[in-house]
Amino acid sequence: MRHLVREVVFFVILFGVLALGMHMDRWLSAPVAHWEGLGYHVMPWHPLVYTFGIYVVLSILRVVVALALRPFRRQA
Repeated sequence: MRHLVREVVFFVILFGVLALGMHMDRWLSAPVAHWEGLGYHVMPWHPLVYTFGIYVVLSILRVVVALALRPFRRQA
């Protein structure tokens, strides 16, 4: 359960960082108008698709790094 919560938090933080990074000008100039306009977009789910794709890539990189570092860890 802890692992699931950690991954969900990682996904939400990634979503927030990507949303702010991609639309920083709109979030700073008119945040309320931008927030209200999210529901009227033609494809309102597209940020989740992009975030999920980047999440998968980062997860693969995390697994590769963990496997690469496994021989160098001390045995308990």
